[in-house]
Amino acid sequence: MTEFFANIDLSRILLAALPIVIAAWLSRYVNGEAERLSARYIRHRHWLMNTSAILRFTLYSIAAFLAATTLFHFSQEALLASAGAIALTFSLAFQDLASSFVAGITLLIDRPFQVGDRVEFKGMYGDITEIGLRAVRLQTLDDNTISIPNNQFLKEAVSSANAGAL
Repeated sequence: MTEFFANIDLSRILLAALPIVIAAWLSRYVNGEAERLSARYIRHRHWLMNTSAILRFTLYSIAAFLAATTLFHFSQEALLASAGAIALTFSLAFQDLASSFVAGITLLIDRPFQVGDRVEFKGMYGDITEIGLRAVRLQTLDDNTISIPNNQFLKEAVSSANAGAL
């Protein structure tokens, strides 16, 4: 354990802090520019803010990686194991998304209901307004839009009042 921390000194700590400080400054700049542009181009506000969030996450991830590799000497095996752990984490996180995507393709082929059908699903009743690859949009009678992941339709019963007929 002492070998792990043996090569760490004040100069390396300061050098490791540099990417984090730069990332923090760039993050504030990117966020400020996104807010300024979203005030000017209101129609693109959501896209700008989402892009800003992804860019800031990427900046901090790169800064953390640079800081860690500056402070510690990782073996190739440790880096490969870390990459595998990160890949496993992402695959588990995207499991539901992949399930909904495959279910969306199944819904488009099987067609248990169509856009415009009035359906009841888990106590929700309304008109199908969109069948996407990830989710189905249901417009309730009190004018609420509900987004239901496609994989839920493969697990539960759906009642379609008009089954594609007008």
